Amino acid sequence: MQEAVSDGIHGTLPALEVAMADFRGQAPDLLVCLGNVGMTGLWPNVCLQAVEALNCPVVLDNAAEALLWPWAALQPRGLPDEREIYEPDAWSHVAVGHRERGLVQAYQPTVSSLPEVLAFHGRPERNTEVLDAATPEGRLLA
Repeated sequence: MQEAVSDGIHGTLPALEVAMADFRGQAPDLLVCLGNVGMTGLWPNVCLQAVEALNCPVVLDNAAEALLWPWAALQPRGLPDEREIYEPDAWSHVAVGHRERGLVQAYQPTVSSLPEVLAFHGRPERNTEVLDAATPEGRLLA
């Protein structure tokens, strides 16, 4: 069985088009999208619609979940580039249409399309959890 996983689109249509062409060429038996579809880039609605057309399960990530709630004003924390990160997300939040928000409502916190495979964003319990190379192994196994 051939599987394909998509992630990190972030509203960037050219990247999604390249990935979709690869999916068509590879013809996987299963496609799962790990989220990060519409927020941040210039084409949030088109990307959300294109992923819907793939007819694959999509994980509810933190950025997609933010589309379901009113947008909060920037709370400066003194982090580098926080305004530069905040502004594209704020623009995307306003740009996403009502229909596309409905698509996001169908995303699931976890997807288990294959035995022994659980797809999620962050951690199964919380999509805002940051797991990276510095995360202690014990925490990964918890």
